[in-house]
Amino acid sequence: MKKLIAIVFGVCLAVSSFGQGFVDARIEDRAGRNMSLDRATWVMPTITYEHHEVHSGSHYCISITDTDLDTAETNGIVLITTNSTKWVHMLFSADDTVAATLSIYEGIIQTNLGAAITPINSDRNSTNLSDTKLYQGSTTVITNFGTVVKRTLIGTNNPLNRQGGGTRGENEYVLKQNTAYAILIEGNADNGRANVGLCWYEHTNKE
Repeated sequence: MKKLIAIVFGVCLAVSSFGQGFVDARIEDRAGRNMSLDRATWVMPTITYEHHEVHSGSHYCISITDTDLDTAETNGIVLITTNSTKWVHMLFSADDTVAATLSIYEGIIQTNLGAAITPINSDRNSTNLSDTKLYQGSTTVITNFGTVVKRTLIGTNNPLNRQGGGTRGENEYVLKQNTAYAILIEGNADNGRANVGLCWYEHTNKE
């Protein structure tokens, strides 16, 4: 019996025999460990890259809550990325029980920062810390809002059909290095219960 080894994109394909039009083959990693297939479909199980970053201890989340967001009142998060090529790949989400507007600003200038927020590592067994600095946006004085990256209306303030709503980004943003951002939710009606959430991983492009 002959055994041939082919290495494709760092994965070993071990072919042990040929016969009657069939190939007896298996996929191995570089250490010679078999890579399993789903028994029902013979499809190789995979995970998303974001899921991989969770396993690597490089994925983080934070959220804030405002239990009484009124008309023209603003709350949210200010974040500052590091001056390195370890870029932030981020998803945003927000909701409110009444009408509100979510705005994301890039390149803001602030005169003072609010209370610092500690990011939570999605892998609760990891000791890795995020390089991104985050602050409570409601106590931040912003003198220049920079560029509007995104603005979304949430819910409706129609008095005949007032209701809340939410928004969640399906496509991630790769944030600029060494840049300050503000993710702010502004009340368009009184007595809202609002949330703003961020999830991201920090990644250096592979050359």
